[in-house]
Amino acid sequence: MQLSPSAHVDTFARDHLPPFDQWPQLKFATPDLQYPDRLNAAGELIDVAVSTYGPDRPAIRTDTGELWTYGDLQRRANQVAQVLVEDLGLVPGNRVPLRSPNNPWAVAAWLGVLKAGGIAVVTMCAPRSRELTPLVGRSRPTIALVDHRYTPDVEEVRGAARPELVVVPVGGGSGDDLVASTAPFASTSGLGMLLVFPLRAGACMFLVEAATPARLVELVGEHRITVPATAPTAYRRILESGNQLQLRTLRSAVSGGEHIPQQVWGQLEAELGLRVIDGIGATELLHVLISAAGDDIRPGATGRPVPGYRATILDVDGAELPAGVEGRLAVIGPVGCRYLDDDRQRNYVVNGWNVTGDTSCRDEDGYFSYCARTDDMIVSSATTSALPRSRPPSTPTPTSSSQPWWGSRTATGGRSCARSWSSVTRGRGRREGQGDPGPRQAAVGPVQVPARRPVPPVPAAQLQRQAPAPRPAQQLPRGGKHACLLAVRGTS
Repeated sequence: MQLSPSAHVDTFARDHLPPFDQWPQLKFATPDLQYPDRLNAAGELIDVAVSTYGPDRPAIRTDTGELWTYGDLQRRANQVAQVLVEDLGLVPGNRVPLRSPNNPWAVAAWLGVLKAGGIAVVTMCAPRSRELTPLVGRSRPTIALVDHRYTPDVEEVRGAARPELVVVPVGGGSGDDLVASTAPFASTSGLGMLLVFPLRAGACMFLVEAATPARLVELVGEHRITVPATAPTAYRRILESGNQLQLRTLRSAVSGGEHIPQQVWGQLEAELGLRVIDGIGATELLHVLISAAGDDIRPGATGRPVPGYRATILDVDGAELPAGVEGRLAVIGPVGCRYLDDDRQRNYVVNGWNVTGDTSCRDEDGYFSYCARTDDMIVSSATTSALPRSRPPSTPTPTSSSQPWWGSRTATGGRSCARSWSSVTRGRGRREGQGDPGPRQAAVGPVQVPARRPVPPVPAAQLQRQAPAPRPAQQLPRGGKHACLLAVRGTS
C-alpha cells in the first residue's frame, strides 16, 4: 500500500510499523469522523475549544485550589511547543517521554508535544530506572519532559543507556461539568477521561495526583465534581464504607478498567438513582469501544458499539460467530492497532479486525456482555477454554507449581484446568463480596476451573509465557542546559 506523505521529518515511527498485511481496517463511518487529510490533534482539542468557548472558561481545577482557564492552558501548551522546537531542536516525529502525575503541567506538556509535531510517550511515575530503560530503548527519544520531582530515575536511565537524552524538568513554578478520574494519564482511560474528552466537550478537568476511594468521595463534596470516573473496586469500597450518599449530587459517573459487577451497579442505582456508565476499551485502540448511557443501559451488559465502530465475536479461526455464542471480541473503527516494531501485532489483528483480548457474547439486540480475558485461553483441537475474570502472575510464585498450568483427569476422560494465581491489585482476581487483599498481600493457591468441554492434554511448552529478549540500548545526543525552562519560559 502507498501511504500518503508524512509530515514527520523523523520517520522512525513509520519505519517501524508492522507489515501492511497485519494492519487493521480503519472505518470513518459517521459525519463526525470526517477530518481533513492533515490536522494537529492538540490544535483540535485546545485551539478549537478556546475559539468555541472563550479563553476564560475553566479548563483545569485541582484539589489544591489551582485553576487554569482554557486560555491559560493554550498559552502554556504553546510555551512548551516553542521551547521544544526553538530551544531543544525537536523536529516532527521525535518521540518525547512524559513522566508526571496528573497535574496541569502534565496536560500542557502533552498538548505542547503534539503541537510541536512530536510523539508523546506517556509513562507511569511508579516504574524505576530498570523498567524505564526498555521503554527508552524501544522509542529512542531525544528529549524527555519530566515532573521536577521524578527526574532521578530518568537521569539514571540517561546515564546508563541514553547519554545524549535531554531531560527537562517540568513544573515547580506555579465549564460546565467538572470531571475527575483516579486513572493516571499514562493509562488510556485516564488520558481520555481526564484530558481528551473534557477538552473536546468544553468541560473542566479536576486533577488530583492520588486519591483513595474515601478521598474521592470527599473531593466530590468539596469541589462539586459532577462526573467522576474510577474502577468498580472503588465504587464497591465506597458502598462498603457507607459514604455513598455523598455522591448524590453527581450528574453522572463512569466505570472503567474492568466490568462493573451487576450487584454494585444495581446498589448505586437503587440508593442514588445513579446509572453508572460502563464501557470496554483497549489500550491499543486508545479508549472505550462499547458502552451505553442513560436509558440505553442494560444492567449486566457492557453496551453496544459506540458510533463509528463495528464489533463482532470471532471464533479461534477468525470466523464471525452468531448471537448467543461466546468468543473473541473484535472491532473495526476509526482507530486501529499498529504496534511499534513488536511481534504482538501478529496476534492482535485478525483479518483486519482488532482482537481486544476479551471473551464476550452478543445478544440478538446487539448488546455485548463481558465474559473473561482471552490472554489465558487454552486452545487445543479448536477447543477453547477461557479462565474467567482472573489472570495469573507473569512468573510462578514460590508456593505455586513450577508450571503455571496443569491438568487433572475428569470423569469424562478429558482434563479440567487448574491455575496458580495471585490476587495482588487486579479486581478480576477477586470474587464479588470478598475483601481486597491489599497491595502485595497475595492469596496464592490452585483454583479449579472446569473446562466447558474436555480439553486434551497440551504440552507445557505451549502454555508457557516467554518474555521478549531485551534490545540493546541506542545512543543519542546529550544535553540538559535547559532544565526548568518549561516552568519559567514567558513567551507564547
